[in-house]
Amino acid sequence: MNTSFSRSSRVLAGLAIAVVAVGCGGSDDDSSSDATDATSDVAADTTSSETEAPDSEPVNTDAPDAEPASTEAAADDDAAEPAADLEPVVIRQACAPTASSLAGEVGQRNGLSDEYAISFECVQVGAGPEIATAMVTDAIDLAGFTPSNAYVLLEQDVDLALFRQSLGTDFFDIIVSSDFPLPSADQGWEGVMSDLAEARIGVVARGAAAEDMARGLYTEAGLDPDQATFIATGLPKTTLAALSNGEIDAALTFEPGISLALTEGIAVQPFSMQEGTGPERFNWPGLFLGALREKIETEPELFNRYMEFSTAANEYMADPANREEVNDVAADFLGLPPEAIDLVIDRTIANTTTDGTIDSDGLDRIGEFFAEIGRTETAYTADEIVLVPSS
Repeated sequence: MNTSFSRSSRVLAGLAIAVVAVGCGGSDDDSSSDATDATSDVAADTTSSETEAPDSEPVNTDAPDAEPASTEAAADDDAAEPAADLEPVVIRQACAPTASSLAGEVGQRNGLSDEYAISFECVQVGAGPEIATAMVTDAIDLAGFTPSNAYVLLEQDVDLALFRQSLGTDFFDIIVSSDFPLPSADQGWEGVMSDLAEARIGVVARGAAAEDMARGLYTEAGLDPDQATFIATGLPKTTLAALSNGEIDAALTFEPGISLALTEGIAVQPFSMQEGTGPERFNWPGLFLGALREKIETEPELFNRYMEFSTAANEYMADPANREEVNDVAADFLGLPPEAIDLVIDRTIANTTTDGTIDSDGLDRIGEFFAEIGRTETAYTADEIVLVPSS
């Protein structure tokens, strides 16, 4: 048993099933709604329904509030005052401490959100289906969604629309137990999947987005996914425990679990979909912000202002001059140990779609994939689900 897991267990203990859900205050790489995205994805995964998460997902969606150690921006009186020419708005979102919602959290703590006259309200929402219900009943304004969850909701006649892209890479990625032999790793991702042909694979929930991706890896490698055994291991905390205890051989999980597993030596990453060393087909966006189509159409100002804040928050997080502050917030918000902070933040910045521009071609390819594997009956396209708020 890997003794290094004990610290990872403590670090991840505070993460709720809403791992992909938006952070209470700010959100995803894209800002506070990103977490919701993941929430939607993970939540679904956790409940074994496909509207999962981070994509998206969670039970304890509440992200702790704390001030960053570096408070220069937060101490700025001007930054703390809402823009005089903007009407204050409150954005209600599902929330949880996730890497994808770090930028938004930083932006809320240092007063950047005040410059856009935005305050965020954390709403406790559980699984993916609950996210849809919360939207339909007007309990939340927006949430984060993996493409899988979004298309499944569309097929269930939920009038969902995606208005912003959070992650330009897949929400999930693979990690393999450090103790599992990979003799064919020198043959690239196909060789690794061959070594994992009959392995025990941890996924957030059975029949959800993470398992879809795992099965897709086998299929793309020309292997039968049913030769492997898929085991629901939940969020990063329990997934890392399963790896450490030898209950599973590999897993499809999300940040900060990936970076923690690598830092603690619990797992290795012989290839990475997020870094483009997996199947070329899977080089697609993995997390989006969405809302009911009618709400986007009738309240464009709310969504446009949110998108402006999200872009500014992403740029702030990526600026090396702000790294110390970002590190401090990450340590507190995500509960990361010092040795894992840089890796989590570097990966998050690299995977974030800073300006939120939606990769329509990527969405089309994802729609084809989910129709092929039977997740949806229709191969949905970006034209059917993307709606950019009017100016």
